[in-house]
Amino acid sequence: MTQLIDNDMRFRYDKPLNRVEVEHKVEQQGFLSESLLITKEISPSIYQAFKEIQDSIRGELRFQVYVRASGESNAFVFRDEHETGHIVLTSSLVQLLDSAELSFVIGHEVGHLLFNHDRYKYEGLNHEKQLFLQRAQEISADRFGLLFTDNTSTAFRAIIKMISGLGSEHININIKKYIDQVKSLQSEIDSSNHSLYSTHPGFSVRVRALALFELSQPYYDQTGKSDKAVLDKTRLDEKVLEAMNQWGSVGLHQTELKDLRRTIYWFIAYKSYLSRDFDSIKADLVEEFGSAYVDNTDMILSGKGKSGIEIKLRESMSMTRPVLTILISEIDELKKLYSVYYEDGFDKLMSRLML
Repeated sequence: MTQLIDNDMRFRYDKPLNRVEVEHKVEQQGFLSESLLITKEISPSIYQAFKEIQDSIRGELRFQVYVRASGESNAFVFRDEHETGHIVLTSSLVQLLDSAELSFVIGHEVGHLLFNHDRYKYEGLNHEKQLFLQRAQEISADRFGLLFTDNTSTAFRAIIKMISGLGSEHININIKKYIDQVKSLQSEIDSSNHSLYSTHPGFSVRVRALALFELSQPYYDQTGKSDKAVLDKTRLDEKVLEAMNQWGSVGLHQTELKDLRRTIYWFIAYKSYLSRDFDSIKADLVEEFGSAYVDNTDMILSGKGKSGIEIKLRESMSMTRPVLTILISEIDELKKLYSVYYEDGFDKLMSRLML
């Protein structure tokens, strides 16, 4: 197995905007005092489920596994002040999953630590964007978990058991039929708001994302397959993003492009006002951005003049700057679109936003 955590393993849109020191919460430590530390002697079967993972990342991360009494099927992870990871499994979850499925879940939680998801800071992002980034983290963590399972079917079983609470005797898992069922309910799902409040992508998204990952070059590289994969890293992440957006979640890819587009408008308005070209390009601006922007600009100019546009530009720049790094791949296309107004202006705008 190659280096476990690299850029090819991480979902493209799972990017830390800011890094922060981990908060060591008293209530997290309290969980450990009410949980059973798993060792080879105490529970050989559970120990075996994570031994391969522990051996694979030895030297990169220390972690321990605990089981806590609970009627809910759940798992979570945190890091202490000594950089040791603590994975807490509920007793119901352990009873629900077989050893291979448990390996996927533990691998998923270890993935969160290795990808440093606990160090993310979402300051300045609205609720929708935070949720998208959290869902992107789950995609990355699922990929790591898959490395320690027999195949995607094992991962699918683990996920569906966790969301349903049903054991193997009650489930005849046919993933294709499940996805078809989800597709038939797509219009109902899209018209509801349930996905707006979940930090995890929908099950069908996770299934598709894992199935795509299994066909990708990053997976082949990690598992030692010498053949050329169907999907390279770029195409893999494009297909996963499509699945996330089809589920009914507005992706960062779309919402941030909207923010950047607004910034570009105010940049053009500001530059054209200084060069006295604003009135001459109004028709083009209305066609490209809509009349609301132009009407708002006219109102600002009649009231505050240059200072008013400067304020709008600064406000939009402050919203765009924290996440601009996620949009680097879009810059060339945007540059082509907007260079019709100012050939060198776009580069100047980008350099200011990157400060």
